[in-house]
Amino acid sequence: MARLLDLCKAFPGHVEPQRRVGEMSPQEQAMSVGEESAHAHIRTILNRILTRKGRTIPAIEPTTVLLGRDLGIDSLDLAMLVRELERALGFDPFRQGFIEFRTVGELARLYAR
Repeated sequence: MARLLDLCKAFPGHVEPQRRVGEMSPQEQAMSVGEESAHAHIRTILNRILTRKGRTIPAIEPTTVLLGRDLGIDSLDLAMLVRELERALGFDPFRQGFIEFRTVGELARLYAR
């Protein structure tokens, strides 16, 4: 089969076979981020932000509300969180515009891909 593909590649107009549905290239697999992984990154970054602020670090669950009393962070802290997530995960879900989210879980789902 490999020899047949090599022969086909020698002809002008040869097109590589399409990938199967759901099949990811090695580059896409390396970039793939699951919701649990995104949640772990969010926890790590929030821990760093809260430590810098001298705050007690609460349990950070998917239902934890980002702005408000649950964490005690403000909008600048939230912007820093989103910026650090983009750097860590190499992906900006807000590239096309703002998407509303309130909880850690909702934000993790935006970064899961």
